[in-house]
Amino acid sequence: YRAWLELPPDSKVVPPGIYLRPAEQCDASSILEIMNWYAQNSALSSETRSMDVNDFGELLQFCRENHFPFVVAARRPPERLCRNQIDPVVGYAYVEFHRHGKSADKHMGELHVFVQESSKKQHIGRALVDMVLSCFDVTYGQSKDYEFDQTGTVQYGAGYGRSLTAMVCAIA
Repeated sequence: YRAWLELPPDSKVVPPGIYLRPAEQCDASSILEIMNWYAQNSALSSETRSMDVNDFGELLQFCRENHFPFVVAARRPPERLCRNQIDPVVGYAYVEFHRHGKSADKHMGELHVFVQESSKKQHIGRALVDMVLSCFDVTYGQSKDYEFDQTGTVQYGAGYGRSLTAMVCAIA
C-alpha cells in the first residue's frame, strides 16, 4: 500500500484491495446506493433516475442478453468474516443501447461509468472503462494495472461484447 502511495500521480494502477469483476445480482444494494446517489446529486441527475432492486435485475439481465459487459470495482476486506462474504462495490460500468427502441441505433452503445464519491481519483473509473472497452475488441490486450476476477457466472474477455459501430460515453 505504501508503494502504491509513492507512485507518480499519472499512474494508472488502482489501489491495493480493489479488483474488477462481472456484476452479479448480489451486488444490487451496493450498486443501487451509488446509482441513486448520482440520480439525486450529480450534474446528470436529470438524465438518471432512482432505481430499485427490480430495476437493477432487469438492467443486469438486459446487459447479459445483449452481450453488453456490466463490470464492478469491489473492495476486498483485509480479512474475510465468512466464506461467502460479498465485497462492497465502489464503482461500476455498463453498456446499453444509446437510444432504446430506435432501430438505427442498434449498433450504437452508451457507456455508463459511476464511482462512489469517496473512491474517486484512485484510477477506478479508468480501470472500469478499460475493462469494458476490452470486451468489444478481439485484439485488445487487457491492462495489467488492475486485477480482474473471472470467477462469476459470466465470463468477460476480448470479443465478448456485441458488434458496435460507435460508443457514446456518459461518465459521472
